Amino acid sequence: MSYDRYGKYYGTTPRTFDRFYRAPLLGIDESGTGAIAGPITVAGVVLPRSLAILDALSEAKLRDSKDLTEFTLESIYQFLLSRDQIEIYTAIARPREIEETNYTVLLTKLYNDVCTQFRAKHSGGTILLDGAGQFDLAYEYTAVVRGDQKSFTIAAASVVAKAILNDRMRELDDEYPKYGFADHKGYSTRTHAKTLEKYGVCRAHRGNTKPVKAAIDRSALSSEGRPRT
Repeated sequence: MSYDRYGKYYGTTPRTFDRFYRAPLLGIDESGTGAIAGPITVAGVVLPRSLAILDALSEAKLRDSKDLTEFTLESIYQFLLSRDQIEIYTAIARPREIEETNYTVLLTKLYNDVCTQFRAKHSGGTILLDGAGQFDLAYEYTAVVRGDQKSFTIAAASVVAKAILNDRMRELDDEYPKYGFADHKGYSTRTHAKTLEKYGVCRAHRGNTKPVKAAIDRSALSSEGRPRT
């Protein structure tokens, strides 16, 4: 592992940033770690050096998924899926697995799954991982702080990870329509807190998070006939 704390080529555009690393370049990002319901998704993307594709992504305003509207994010996601030259690798952890595993261990597994898919096709190249975390991966990689802002490829991975998470949360919204999963995507919002207070938890919730634990405790106290705190 190498560690790019401040941005090895700080001040360059995301497209230029990627060109300093040996191709094929795999960018990896995750979505959902801060949520209290739903899965954690990890995506890895390899963008070609094709100017036509890179220009199209630039025109579509590809950047960190957190800075995109849902419509723009979905449009970029569909573009990424539609181009054979773009490689996409994914891994996902469901709520029960998230409950049972330390986050660092879980993310290590998911990152390794994506890297293994990439390495099955490429023996060379570079792996860029968004964030400052140090993970015991089976593959050499470079951690890039704010990588989804510095690297075009990591930004693409952030879009894929977020779009997959959004799709799953819409499915959960159909299964559990009272909770508003399609709106808050499993994160701890005021509306989500109100539904937990009113309806308790469902199987989509993660029992290892504080708001969900509190809702479970309230439900247990209520079922014992004690006043809620």
